[in-house]
Amino acid sequence: GRKGARDAAAAAVALDAVATAPFGGPEWHLVVACGGLKGGRANWLVEKSAELGAASLVPLKTERSPTVGPDRGDRKGNKGKGGRGRRGAGNAADDGDDDDASLSGREGRWSRVASAASKQCLRAHALRIEPPLAFDHLLERVRSADVALLAAAGAPPLRRVMEENAERFGKEKRNAGGLLLVGPEGDFTDEELARLAEAGAVAVGLGPLRLRVETAAVAIMACVGMTHPAREPPSC
Repeated sequence: GRKGARDAAAAAVALDAVATAPFGGPEWHLVVACGGLKGGRANWLVEKSAELGAASLVPLKTERSPTVGPDRGDRKGNKGKGGRGRRGAGNAADDGDDDDASLSGREGRWSRVASAASKQCLRAHALRIEPPLAFDHLLERVRSADVALLAAAGAPPLRRVMEENAERFGKEKRNAGGLLLVGPEGDFTDEELARLAEAGAVAVGLGPLRLRVETAAVAIMACVGMTHPAREPPSC
């Protein structure tokens, strides 16, 4: 009968161990005080960070941006319970996958936006959304990082800083990278800037105009991706 035909057609398939491909280019980690961004601005930041090849996006807590905040949704009518019931603006809506069910609220939404954007731009590794980072813990990461670039008004142009520190970005460090730091709306406080400099962060300028938080983050990520001498552009 038909059941016997189905049983006869069944076959066992042996699968080889899944190979894990390493991250192919410099690993830049965007550390951004983005908790105060409203509407779809944070989703846009996540999406563009994925498209530009950032390895991770780290929400930073600072004096002027002390929390990440709840996920209230960006569209009227998105009142579903939990992360799955909410969708972000633009193409933040994904295919239903929840790649990090352990995250909730805005972090959970950002994780889904990152997953969708990473698939769209054909990345081998999805942009990681890390848990919110306290400022004191950021200082520890800056001290241990090979490179920590801090977007700051009036600082030397980023390209010049990278050229003057070519040995830190050279061909012998093809998988190099580091931290890219962007402050909140209103910027870091003077004390925070001093502590970052003391920890080893290098201030870089992104042009003469005042930039929004998400614009500065995208600008600094785009600049390091285009000027890094080891890969053109860095693969991920």
